[in-house]
Amino acid sequence: MNFFYRVLSKLSKPNIFILFNHKHESAISKFSEESRKICMKKAVDFLVKDLKVCTLEETVSRIFFISANEVLQARINRNVSPLHSGTSAEGFDARYKNEFEEFERKLKDCLTKYAIKAKFLNNSKEGKHVIENLKGRVKELRYYRF
Repeated sequence: MNFFYRVLSKLSKPNIFILFNHKHESAISKFSEESRKICMKKAVDFLVKDLKVCTLEETVSRIFFISANEVLQARINRNVSPLHSGTSAEGFDARYKNEFEEFERKLKDCLTKYAIKAKFLNNSKEGKHVIENLKGRVKELRYYRF
């Protein structure tokens, strides 16, 4: 927890994603649904109330439940259906498409926006500096002409 507060003190609004990793995110039982709700509530409270880095609505695109083991096996065995490779639990295809691919897309979008913002911020600062220099030179030229 201390780490997140240190990051927050250095960055005005850090982009924090929370991934809950389960060996197999399948077998939707009462226990797994209940534990998922508890994890979700704690994660939402952490992002919204404790860190204040996003709104309640934004948490939907910041919290994900995945099985890193299943995703890794699927990526290793790209030519073999994960359901038939013996490494993934029931419902993996849907979870992979819904949760992990969505996480990848959201993270990519977030990083792209940040990179563009950072690049244009530096360029705009440099542009302002150039304009200020030009203003000074124009003033000098006006002074010497008259």
